[in-house]
Amino acid sequence: MNQNQSKKVALITGASRGIGREIALTLGKTGDYKIIVNYLSSVESANKVVDEIKSSGSEAIAIQANVSEKDEIQKLVNESISAFGKIDVLVNNAGITRDNLLIRMTESEWTDVLKTNFEGVIVLTEAVLTHMTSQKSGKIINITSTVGVHGNAGQANYAAAKSALISYTKIKARELMPFIRVNAIAPGLVKTDMTSKFDLGKLSETKLGRAADPKDIAECTLWLAGSGGDYVTGQIIEIDGGLFLWSDVEALAH
Repeated sequence: MNQNQSKKVALITGASRGIGREIALTLGKTGDYKIIVNYLSSVESANKVVDEIKSSGSEAIAIQANVSEKDEIQKLVNESISAFGKIDVLVNNAGITRDNLLIRMTESEWTDVLKTNFEGVIVLTEAVLTHMTSQKSGKIINITSTVGVHGNAGQANYAAAKSALISYTKIKARELMPFIRVNAIAPGLVKTDMTSKFDLGKLSETKLGRAADPKDIAECTLWLAGSGGDYVTGQIIEIDGGLFLWSDVEALAH
């Protein structure tokens, strides 16, 4: 087996910006992976990620697909297999927000978030598993959120989807042992376009005194995707700077 054939193939959804972009670049620049950059609308941004990965000597392609639509999900998987012959790592990162107080939340705000952030993940994962199970190996990494663990006012739809994704992660880890590892990363507030509307200065209240950088999430993803994650499955890793380490006594004091 030559060096090129031994490289693993990683598919990252929503990889043209934010956390997904950083994950694609981090995995791609190791030289150990061929990268599939999934994107929804910005072909220019996706191609920039591909070009940056290629400049480091690794292979990468961009594939447009709406991961909330079943037909487009199947197209994404088919094109990925056609390009690289396999998928070793799936990172379910794509997600949207439609924030509103629960009493004011519209039906479309509920359905849009659930369809993209949870239902689409299930459809894509099951499609990829057809190939992973035949090769008896694979890593699935779901990007969920601390909101899915702890909840957050104004994000009932997002929290519900991310909480469901956490349960799905644990169930699939049980069902797919011993060959396929399934884990989730639950970031706190991360400095991305999606969170630009929030006052990140308030994150000085975290134990580590800052908001997360996309690189923080990408490095954990790299570890789970590689040999470091070979003995890890069914885990939800919170990367939140210690935001939820406050005890009841500390909370009262503040």
